Amino acid sequence: DEMRNIYTGVTMLYDLVPGVSILPVVSRIDAFTGNVYFLDTLPGGTGVTGVEFDTICEQIFVGNLDDGTIYRMDPLSGVTLSTFDPLAADNGASGMAPLGQRILGLGFNHVENRLYYAMWNSDFNKTGIRNTIRSVDIDPITCDFLPATDQEQLQLPWTSEYGDPGNPDDYSMPVGDIEFSADAGTMLLAESGFDSDGPRARPHESRVLRYTGSSGSWTLQTTV
Repeated sequence: DEMRNIYTGVTMLYDLVPGVSILPVVSRIDAFTGNVYFLDTLPGGTGVTGVEFDTICEQIFVGNLDDGTIYRMDPLSGVTLSTFDPLAADNGASGMAPLGQRILGLGFNHVENRLYYAMWNSDFNKTGIRNTIRSVDIDPITCDFLPATDQEQLQLPWTSEYGDPGNPDDYSMPVGDIEFSADAGTMLLAESGFDSDGPRARPHESRVLRYTGSSGSWTLQTTV
């Protein structure tokens, strides 16, 4: 945050083991003392995905891999202020939300006051469904989600379209991190390698993608 504190969450994301659960604890690490302060434990037993600080309203957004929901949280008390569950509601089963309902990376566009989030729709299991980036407005007065403004920003290219045209296995990995330049005119997307069939890691199958534009239109830059 603006006081240099770090916000983090416990997750099984990078060591997915079927039938094993953890407590999705969200914490704040003090920038100067290093002390760790417990904020809250999210529902479920799979863990936290993205954690993002809102520099305008001074709040945090936390993605939950278990229920496919984004939590808006007070960074001091840990109280959940509201939640946003985009697209189809989670089926309520234990474990990770199904493909197409999983929230992964989060990124706050402070120029447009929009929260960007990555939908994990497919991975190395090659379902033929593209991963997407979506966004939703954050009300500058109430600091709450404005669900009616939720929209798709882009669909990720297949590896044959950008990055690895000679690979006979055509896929895209879910985006684990979203970052904006200071003027918000450049957006970087960092994929993370997964295969939901295992589940197991595919750490060498991911890309970094650079887009320029705005919420109205993003263009993939293919010349690095």
